[in-house]
Formats: sequence, C-alpha cells, structure tokens
Amino acid sequence: MQVYRVVGVIFLILLGAGRLPREFALPAGTGDVIVGLLALPVAWGARNGSRRALMAVYAWNGLGILDFIVAIATGFLSSPGPIQLLALDHPNLIASAYPLVMIPVFLVPLSSILHGLCLWKIRRQSRVGVTNEYSSTPAPHPTSISGWTPMGMPRESSSNGRA
Repeated sequence: MQVYRVVGVIFLILLGAGRLPREFALPAGTGDVIVGLLALPVAWGARNGSRRALMAVYAWNGLGILDFIVAIATGFLSSPGPIQLLALDHPNLIASAYPLVMIPVFLVPLSSILHGLCLWKIRRQSRVGVTNEYSSTPAPHPTSISGWTPMGMPRESSSNGRA
C-alpha cells in the first residue's frame, strides 16, 4: 500500500511557505496526497475481487503513475538547467537538496516498483477469473480450481478415479 504518499503534503506546505514553485509543488503535492488517501479505500474494496474493484485498482495505479510522470516532468522543467521552461522567476532549488531529494531518489522508484507489482498481481488474478461485480465472494485461488495444479497443469487421474 502506498498510504505513505500523503507525505507529498510537504510540497504543498513548502509552496505555502514560498520555498517551492507553484508549477511543481501544486501538481506533485496534490497528486501524492490524493493517491495516498485513496490507497486504503481501493485496497479495502479490492478484497472482494469484483470487476468493479479490479477497475478501481487499475484506475488508482494509473493515477499514481500519472502523478509520477507529472511530478518528474514539472520537477525537471522548474529546476535550473538547460530544459527549465517553468518557474523562471522562482526555480525549484530545494527539491534536489536533502532531505527532499530522498523522495525522487528513494520513494519514487519504490512506489514505481509497488505499482508494477500491483498491476502484475491484478493481471495474474484476472486470468483466474473475477466474481460478479455485485458479489462479495472473492475470486477463487488458482489452486482451488478443480482439476488444476498451482502451475496450471492438469492433474493426472489415478486408476481409482480420484484426481
């Protein structure tokens, strides 16, 4: 879960203090807070394995990845350098200083890996099948499908008729 992304509120606090440019802090901070606040409700809803929950998980992951793309782009475009196109009068100077640098150096890669794992797991589970979108019964575990082993290979029948 990426509830920790609510720490993106630091960007909004620094914006309010005049230490970060609006062009970077507003989209990056707001996106992180929204993704962090939605993490628990989406995870809770995904427990039932319904198609609606699956779509919510895909949408949440898409929002989280889009937030990274926007934050990274506005971070580069508002920082001093050859590609600075935003915040020319108030460049993004402290986002590359400790401790804020830990967010793009550590938390963004970690969160990207977690989004990838989440999408991989959801895709894998959707191959097994999802329940009715109004059902609260979870999707079956791959080993609970009669006649199939965890590796997806059919069980061999024994001579006594039992699988």
